[in-house]
Amino acid sequence: MQQHVTESAVRMIVDVHGRPTTDELGFVALRDYGDIRAGVCPIGHGNGRLCINTIADWPYGWERGFCYESPRAAIVALLLWDGVGEPTGWFRCLTTGRRRPDGDPAREHIWW
Repeated sequence: MQQHVTESAVRMIVDVHGRPTTDELGFVALRDYGDIRAGVCPIGHGNGRLCINTIADWPYGWERGFCYESPRAAIVALLLWDGVGEPTGWFRCLTTGRRRPDGDPAREHIWW
């Protein structure tokens, strides 16, 4: 089943000219799921990270972090994720040490 989420469901961080930028913490997109907030930030080597925490503890760190091949891939995962379980398509989970080469759950292994 293909999920479709409009971009209006996600607060994209843009400048006055509508160009993508970051907020003061480096996030380019934020989305709330009840008492959970998820945000995407660019990280080194052109990758992106999807960070998840409770709204009460935001922005003081994150409870779960997932790495993606690009910030755009992380934003797509943010758009498709329903806030339950884990988002899909990540290649590294920072909280558990799990790796998924090419985002493939069948190839998951722990790398500590």
